Amino acid sequence: MSPQRMLAAPVLAALVLAAAPARSPAQVLVPGNPPLTQEVVDLYQQMWEWYCDVHLTPEQRRQYVQAFVPPTGPGLTTLAMAQYRLGLYAETLATLARAAPLNQADPRDQPAELAFTAMAQHGLGNQPVATAALARLRELMQRSRFIPVSARRGFSEPEA
Repeated sequence: MSPQRMLAAPVLAALVLAAAPARSPAQVLVPGNPPLTQEVVDLYQQMWEWYCDVHLTPEQRRQYVQAFVPPTGPGLTTLAMAQYRLGLYAETLATLARAAPLNQADPRDQPAELAFTAMAQHGLGNQPVATAALARLRELMQRSRFIPVSARRGFSEPEA
């Protein structure tokens, strides 16, 4: 299957759902124009699952990122998470390095940056760097008031 055909299905699905009105007011998660609906959230999740499930070439991954990943801190952090899940540790670190300056304005993504930096460094065998990132994550989680308690519990994976 050609790279264009492989990317065509998610693109078409995204366009169809983005253009479709919400079926019921109960599905609207965040009002707006367009509103954020559960359908859109589910599609976003399906697109990242697809990205992780198929075996894309480096060029196909580059095209996917260019087409779907906004060049924002949160967008790049989400991409880094997917790259980590694929075992692309060096790519994960490169993406997180691009996301870090963008995330300075809104520090809510900093815990994810540090967690995935620690795990990717560990995956590359850079234990001292991984340990230092994990220590910074622990310190950030202790002093940050903006991070909900549920999120603090959710960052146990880097500890493993």
